[in-house]
Amino acid sequence: MFTQRRLSIVLFFLFCGIYADALFAQQNTSLSDDPKLLRRPDSLQIMLDVVAANADGPVNNLAQQNFTVLIDKKPVPISDFHSVTLQTEQAEPVEIVLVVDEVNTPFASLNYARGQIRRFLEQNAGKLKHPVRLAFLSRSGCEIQADSSSDGNAVLAAFDQHAPGLQTIHSSSVHLTLVSLRKIAAEEAKRPGRKLVVWIGSGWPISADVGGVEISAKERHRVFEGIIFISTALRQARITLYCVSAGGADSSGTHYEAFLKPVTTVGDTEEGNVNMQVLAVQSGGLVLKASNDVSAMLEQCMADADSFYTLTIMAPLTGPEKFHKIEVKTNTSGTQVRTRYGYYG
Repeated sequence: MFTQRRLSIVLFFLFCGIYADALFAQQNTSLSDDPKLLRRPDSLQIMLDVVAANADGPVNNLAQQNFTVLIDKKPVPISDFHSVTLQTEQAEPVEIVLVVDEVNTPFASLNYARGQIRRFLEQNAGKLKHPVRLAFLSRSGCEIQADSSSDGNAVLAAFDQHAPGLQTIHSSSVHLTLVSLRKIAAEEAKRPGRKLVVWIGSGWPISADVGGVEISAKERHRVFEGIIFISTALRQARITLYCVSAGGADSSGTHYEAFLKPVTTVGDTEEGNVNMQVLAVQSGGLVLKASNDVSAMLEQCMADADSFYTLTIMAPLTGPEKFHKIEVKTNTSGTQVRTRYGYYG
């Protein structure tokens, strides 16, 4: 199984390498149009979407001076700052993308999850706090709805028009899933503002001994380049990724925590580094799998869009394979922050 899965991952990242230029051409081109950036080729403009919370819930009254950003443990100035709440969202758009994974999810779990998604869309008489866009991952690929809507009834009508097929899960699902995530990133890069991509499914399993499976130096290099590619695509599209289990607390992927440390060298690359849960946490998102209440877990993800901060920094730009660690800290006691782990030069 691991040999087939490894081949799927390597093929995906080879595919990414071939089409990297085409994808990045679709990203926001405003960086190259900024005259300040043209004068500073040694730096990269990065917009960090930061969620702050304490024991009582979200903290939405912080100012720029409450934050410190460090790159590789060195402080960098914050060049722009926005506090975003439901009242200010029109000035800073937020879009939710619900991805229904019909490939990696057993049919019974998928059927249950669809009922929970329906419940989520129907609440509050269908009045959604944020625009929602649907995407469906099936054996034929990823189908992304053209438009998003704050009308839950309209989204539900589109949801009901899609009938899932009975799927057989196998190792090539990894390849199809990663290609679909790349497609979503390319699509969302064309849209302004922050995006929360909520992946609803069972994910693919990580064995406890996956780290002991040997892969060749050539495979490691391809996977390492692919990790850089997909991490950059998510960052440039301003995507925070979330994994919501369709199968409850007994879902797979329970060993992903061992692979959360970002890969910094080719030699450190392992299969588990490209697991969906790992990508989610590293993007600043959440992995939710401790409940059968999928609707409540969706609400928990949406809460990140209700209140957050956008910090713009000019980050050091070095070699293309150099990983830079990002840390965001506050001087407010008891406040914890969550954002992406870092970026590749």
